[in-house]
Amino acid sequence: MFLRLLDEISLRFLKVLFVFIACEPIILDSEISHAEKANSISSPTTSDPKLEELNTEKKPTRSFIRSSKDSARQDSPEIPVNIGRLSDTLVALLPGALIHGAGHWYRGDLKSSQRILFLEGASLLALLSAYSMEHSLDQEKAFNRSSTQWFYHIGGVLFVTTWLADIIGAFRGDQFQKEALVKRIKSQFSSGYRYQNDPQRSFNHHLIAQLELSYQRWALNLGLDWESNAKLAGLHATVQNRTFNYLPNGSLQPSSIHLGLFTKRWVWLQEGLTQWLVAPFIYGELSLDLLSKGLKSFSLFHKFSVAWEQYTLAPISSLPNSDETIYSFPMILDSGLIFNLSRKFMFSFSIMQDRTLDIRPLNEDHFFWRSEIKVRQSEKLDLNAKFIVGDDWSMWLTLNFQLGQKS
Repeated sequence: MFLRLLDEISLRFLKVLFVFIACEPIILDSEISHAEKANSISSPTTSDPKLEELNTEKKPTRSFIRSSKDSARQDSPEIPVNIGRLSDTLVALLPGALIHGAGHWYRGDLKSSQRILFLEGASLLALLSAYSMEHSLDQEKAFNRSSTQWFYHIGGVLFVTTWLADIIGAFRGDQFQKEALVKRIKSQFSSGYRYQNDPQRSFNHHLIAQLELSYQRWALNLGLDWESNAKLAGLHATVQNRTFNYLPNGSLQPSSIHLGLFTKRWVWLQEGLTQWLVAPFIYGELSLDLLSKGLKSFSLFHKFSVAWEQYTLAPISSLPNSDETIYSFPMILDSGLIFNLSRKFMFSFSIMQDRTLDIRPLNEDHFFWRSEIKVRQSEKLDLNAKFIVGDDWSMWLTLNFQLGQKS
């Protein structure tokens, strides 16, 4: 019974196949005849035999059955080369630790790989320059010591940043275009709490407040820092101008360069000590989507300042031949990454070197880690937390109130 059924099915299949093979030339011939009739109607009548031969040549026929390759090309959508995969991330982690950009090269993004590799070369050049300067120059001089530290700082930050850029960019792949956000806050008031873990002081709790005003490219910041037991008070102000602004498509925040001036005056109320600090600075921020499309939310920033500092010790200077006034020219460096995930969350992480005399007296190498988190609760209220960690640490917790409009 089963064999009979199988024979009937195979016989019907052969009949259908025979009919299809027999009818296909008729269909093709009908198409050719229709094409020839159309050509004969459209072409002018002539008695030239050469033209008649050209007109009677067969036109190329269209096949009713597409090849598998053509169907695959037309049916499947085009997949971008730069899509984050686990293998890309692993390549960026292991061989990419030495050759930065290996993850982007493995996933086919050669331009990003070349840019990352170029920056790694610049970082190695800065580190080698710092090493040679340290062993060839007199490090007793303040200028030589500051130059060496600056090259070490820049080289180390660039080396770590290019490796992280390769890992994160390879993991995330190409990111879609996002709406560019340019924040121009007209006025903002902040108040909060500061704690400084300084073992040399008996009381480290502070109340802080600041007012920020901005107009187009100019920004002004005024601040007050008051120790709760009324032993220390400080005023500070910052004026800065955004001299350069570049916003590529899809960036959450623009690349920019700021020039500014920071001033501070501290007064120890019981001891009668005073301190002045004047620090002109240059601040640059680079959107890392110029390196990789997977880094649209990231930017690299660097702040550089050579300051002037004065301490007046006259009220407590009792030793003979002691200086009543101390002058210094500290260098301030701050470099790191900013991750702007959305309009409601911002996170930054940086390495800071600050050689001012009043900051972190236990940190003899003046080396710190700094992080900042900003969360937007509403259109008029932000929560901001900042931490500086070294041999001792400090933190700032503030509420930021938007007083003016923003666009």
